[in-house]
Amino acid sequence: MTIRRYMPDGSVRAVWPKTGAGVLREAGTPVRAGQILVVEAPGPYGGHFYADLSPLADLTANDRHRVCLYPPRPEYAEANADEETYVTKHYVLEGLTRDRKPEEPPPPGPAAGAAG
Repeated sequence: MTIRRYMPDGSVRAVWPKTGAGVLREAGTPVRAGQILVVEAPGPYGGHFYADLSPLADLTANDRHRVCLYPPRPEYAEANADEETYVTKHYVLEGLTRDRKPEEPPPPGPAAGAAG
């Protein structure tokens, strides 16, 4: 399932799986949010894959997105899934959701009948 967010300026934010790439044209020219890189240094993560979100930071001019997702994954598809999760949560749905656990109650609002 693809989550799409239509922005007030007419742009569309979405994560498009490779299988749905054909529908990208309806949303304009797609831009890749990140890149999947391999750890080249020797060590326990040598040869593993990780997502670098620097392209998203450049696209949005927001250095908050200038992150590399840790830990590196043994499979390319796992690092790609990490990238999709990050982009969905921190870009597509940015500002729409609040990070909280489902069992956590919503924040208190103004008391009923309280004068402002």
